[in-house]
Amino acid sequence: MTLQEASRTYIDTVDATVIVLNLGNTNSSCCALRVQFVEATKPIFDLATKYMEDHTGGILPTTRGPEARKARDKMGEELKLAMTSLSNDFKDISFSGDCGYDNHGRRLGYLLKYTIYNSLLGACVMRYFDVPALVQVGPVVSIGGGPGTDWFALQMTAHSLQNRDVHVFDLPFWGDMWQSEDHLHFHGLDVTKDSLCPPTQTALFVFFYFMNEMVPHEAAFRPVFSRLVEQAKEGAVFVVLERTRESCLTLLDTLFEDNKQHLTKVVHAQRFEVELPSPLTNKVSQFVHKFSLKARVSGKTGVYIWKKSSEGLESVPAPI
Repeated sequence: MTLQEASRTYIDTVDATVIVLNLGNTNSSCCALRVQFVEATKPIFDLATKYMEDHTGGILPTTRGPEARKARDKMGEELKLAMTSLSNDFKDISFSGDCGYDNHGRRLGYLLKYTIYNSLLGACVMRYFDVPALVQVGPVVSIGGGPGTDWFALQMTAHSLQNRDVHVFDLPFWGDMWQSEDHLHFHGLDVTKDSLCPPTQTALFVFFYFMNEMVPHEAAFRPVFSRLVEQAKEGAVFVVLERTRESCLTLLDTLFEDNKQHLTKVVHAQRFEVELPSPLTNKVSQFVHKFSLKARVSGKTGVYIWKKSSEGLESVPAPI
């Protein structure tokens, strides 16, 4: 099963399932957003269920009986160990940047613990800052979007971002979740080592929780990003969501300074928070618990939106 197969019904109904419940500034640098999100988790649930079935000899999250429980517990312990080590990598600012996603357990754990929440947060950010209104006609490029976060966020944001050509660039082992179609293309590569060649008319570049992994590879990645900017068409939009860790903020400031002759700040270093309401929290938590994991249901991110423009735009000053 691929991400697209799991998400078909979800994409058709997503606009009706995203409702803004409360929006307001909690302080000068922090926006709080609560959303009701009913069906967005279904594609991830379907993929995780298929993974469990394949790796336990047919056991499903809902299968009853002591043998099923034993098989789920065994798989859950493996996932828990995989996610503990992944979380430790995320916390360690000196880690090499290689999070070991070639491990199946880490990939599934990432889907359950992070993709569900991060895709929702990404959609809320792009809706709140009205990114669709900034984006011209043209393809969308997702850098580091192998886990599907960028893809799901795009489908939740607006019809104008659906059915575009989407090119996802990430390490090859994420490719087992993707199937190239007329409008969707997965490119397995390492952006720090391989040639990155997005479509010349790309209108939107998306980087969700990717820059953190580039911190240890700054020297290799800076010229890659500069080439992206230089080759991008006038009006192309760059949307970055990233942790508010100092090393990430420093890298993003450096990338902007490297390319300030081409880029204008639309939003720069604004903190954004999303918390899932309790009905969805319960639904997500109950399912993820079947895999011995704890679901992420709230958090914050740093938001950067840059536009390639020679005209100059007034930025939204909201430093973290």
